[in-house]
Amino acid sequence: MEHEREHGVEIDVCEEHGVWLDAGELEAIVLKLKARAGRQRRRAVDSARRRGKVSGAFWGWWSLLGE
Repeated sequence: MEHEREHGVEIDVCEEHGVWLDAGELEAIVLKLKARAGRQRRRAVDSARRRGKVSGAFWGWWSLLGE
């Protein structure tokens, strides 16, 4: 059995039987994945807002005609 770190959590990996998680490790992995997804979502929203402000400032109400 080998030990690996995934998302900051040490998991046990067996080539014959798969992955073994200790108590609370699955929940810890899920929380880390949700936090990462939240950060990515916030960055995407911020980027879209910045692009919209730039586009709106440049084109004004004319930008509404293109969509």
